Amino acid sequence: MLLGIDVGGTFIKHGVVLPDGTIIEQHQTPTQAAEGRDALVARIIQIAQELSDRYPGLAIGIGVPGVVDPHTKHVQSPPNLPGWDRVPLQAIVSEVLGVPVVVENDANAGAVAELRAGAGKMLRDFLYVTLGTGVGGGIVINDQLYTGPHGDAGEIGHIYLGTDDSAVVLEQVIGRMGILHRYGGGPEVDVADIDSRASGGEEYAIRVMIDTGRLLGMGLCSMLAVLGLRNVVVGGGISRSELILETARRTVQERAIPTIARSAQIVPAHFLNDAGLVGAAMLSAL
Repeated sequence: MLLGIDVGGTFIKHGVVLPDGTIIEQHQTPTQAAEGRDALVARIIQIAQELSDRYPGLAIGIGVPGVVDPHTKHVQSPPNLPGWDRVPLQAIVSEVLGVPVVVENDANAGAVAELRAGAGKMLRDFLYVTLGTGVGGGIVINDQLYTGPHGDAGEIGHIYLGTDDSAVVLEQVIGRMGILHRYGGGPEVDVADIDSRASGGEEYAIRVMIDTGRLLGMGLCSMLAVLGLRNVVVGGGISRSELILETARRTVQERAIPTIARSAQIVPAHFLNDAGLVGAAMLSAL
């Protein structure tokens, strides 16, 4: 059995996962990030202690929404965890529990989940993209997670679109808030509602979702050209939209360099909202 903790901006998911990715026990606790770094670290330690008490001696994997330095394992400036910068979370939790602890970026953890037991299981090389509140990415090359010399490789959400003062990063326009901003419709409307309305034939909803897929495809063209990859696995809640994925596929076919366009594959992830938990647990076994 594998023990995993996925620290999100709203909830901390934690539980027990089998090597094939089956979740056999899962819980969640409010993150309450506004209480500050020390309170959140204490909450993570408490959760890790509870897991360790029930499953003594097992390593624990922790996914976090920020860059993890591959040398120091410090968590660096997560955008939705105020007050965090160079936090030695791995060392702190390991010292308290007395068991091995692995800390990694949550999107990288998702890539590991797909590599070991998901849509990337039969692929040696692929780019993993997660679409949700933010837009994250992980790179797998030769069956191994690649994070770069500083731990920040694969951050597709930070690709710039546009020029000069009008330039925005991809996450601003295809993350949850970017999609909702383009659509409007009030606080009761979420991305799933827009996708449902698009499926029902609402013209403006269709236009917003197609625009999202086109922007995703343009970002993928850049990433695939730089990395020389052909396969993309797209996860996160927003990836449920077939209209977004199909538009992204068409955009890559039309805009990517010919060697990539003719063989690029964009497939939905096997793990959606649980990818971070499953991947964090699998990291504990690496």
